[in-house]
Amino acid sequence: MPRISPVARRQVPAGGAATRPRPHRKGEIVAARDTEGRIAGAVRVQQLGAGVGEFGMLACAPAQRGNGLGRALVDYAEHWCAAQGAETVQLELLVPRGWAHPVKESLRTWYLRLGYVLERKGELEQDYPHLVPLLATPCDFLIFHKPLG
Repeated sequence: MPRISPVARRQVPAGGAATRPRPHRKGEIVAARDTEGRIAGAVRVQQLGAGVGEFGMLACAPAQRGNGLGRALVDYAEHWCAAQGAETVQLELLVPRGWAHPVKESLRTWYLRLGYVLERKGELEQDYPHLVPLLATPCDFLIFHKPLG
């Protein structure tokens, strides 16, 4: 399995957008590299506030899917959040409104199996209005929490 490389960390602004109507949330991108040094997967981690950490933008190269790398990146994110003092980890999953996308449904099921609980459904228009024009279909986002410890 690829190893998670702490040297691949980099501070990035949330959303990657240069202009936003509200302040950026900062986080770190952590990459997992394969034996040839290629990036095999990555996850973004950040602290949201007192006692709450978050991960997002979890991605694995197609050739790495199904071998435990995604789970290893989630484990890394949870440990990172705990080390920053988080008691809860949050993640957001963007989902189409009014229809089910098979990949998003698979992710939702996977996060539930990992112990995440659906906390609430957010509306993109309210929380991330600058993203709405960039989407191919209307979307909501599901906010999941998992207590640590």
